[in-house]
Amino acid sequence: MHATAICPRDDISEGQINHDLEWTDNRLRYGTFDNRRNDIIKDIEKGNLDIIISGHSHRNIVMEVDSRHENRAKVLGAGETYGTIKRQAKNIVMVTSSGGPLPKYIPGGPKICACPEQYEHGWDFHSHALKSNEFSHYKYNRKKEITNPEKHLCTTCQMPAKKMTAKKGKRHKPGGSLLKFSKGKKTNKMMLTIESVPSDVKGCSPRLGSMNDEHKIFTQSMRLQDIDSLIDYNYWEDEIPINIISRKPFKFFGYMKLPDKVQYVTFLKGNEEYKGLRGQNPKTVGKIEMGDNKIVFKQEVEKDDFDALFGAARREIDFAFTRYIYFSSPQEEWDREIKMFKEISTINNEKSTRFNSKQIDPFEGLVVSFVRKPDLEKRMKICGY
Repeated sequence: MHATAICPRDDISEGQINHDLEWTDNRLRYGTFDNRRNDIIKDIEKGNLDIIISGHSHRNIVMEVDSRHENRAKVLGAGETYGTIKRQAKNIVMVTSSGGPLPKYIPGGPKICACPEQYEHGWDFHSHALKSNEFSHYKYNRKKEITNPEKHLCTTCQMPAKKMTAKKGKRHKPGGSLLKFSKGKKTNKMMLTIESVPSDVKGCSPRLGSMNDEHKIFTQSMRLQDIDSLIDYNYWEDEIPINIISRKPFKFFGYMKLPDKVQYVTFLKGNEEYKGLRGQNPKTVGKIEMGDNKIVFKQEVEKDDFDALFGAARREIDFAFTRYIYFSSPQEEWDREIKMFKEISTINNEKSTRFNSKQIDPFEGLVVSFVRKPDLEKRMKICGY
């Protein structure tokens, strides 16, 4: 069926399903139906109903629902390639991944540290972990005793557990599950073999720009570095690029993919037509390390290009965006529409001093904001897509 019987939300791990949550928990009802759901789950538990296969949530996970498991759904396999599972054909609840472009898989652990290689598995903290000083790493299924709860940390990057962040749901290639039924030779019972079958279609991996949205990369506002006033801007030498940086530090983890270059595109309206001005050469996207696993994004723009960008991003009739370029395989581009405005506190301050003949400074309190809901009609007219 399309609707799910049991399906965890994006931020729920395999460990939480196995140890902390019962199938009645709201966090395991993602995309599910409610009409007589409890009766159906009880039938699965008792073996009156053998298998439920569902989709809807675009994930790949196989669970065993048995009365021996204290109302918990035991995970038999999850992920893009969980391999092959052989079981008796009963007490099975499945959520299959999608043949379309947006399948997901359940995170291997609800918490992740700064180690890129730990992303696939993460750290699984049971609900009682910090009380009993016990935690396990999902890849190796280890359990360690620690004398001081304050020292729960990753043994590689030394990040304390309390500073780890909840792992985001990760997209993977389209795929599905292949089911094979057979009679047991000795028991004569119906046996089931479930094999994960990922797609090998080229180009079916999700776009990196979409993943940046999910991980909230390049969604926070930015500002000009070392330029806080019109005087600063006028004295800025033309041959020195201007840095646009994050206004607030961003928590960065090894699995996050940053773009390599950025190009600035502006369209100025005049005589009922739009005229485009692109940055001469794509500029580097970098990051400033802040410590404590936090960074500030940094991207360059030539002063001549910024003049046009500044004008277009402040006027509603014009159009400005940043084009981020990933040198991945294949090379990928991602456009993000931007606006530039002044902080409310700065505007209020200017209003209070306007009668003192103070010149309004367009650069004081300037904010570079990413538009979450772009003007699609204007984008279609200007960019053709």
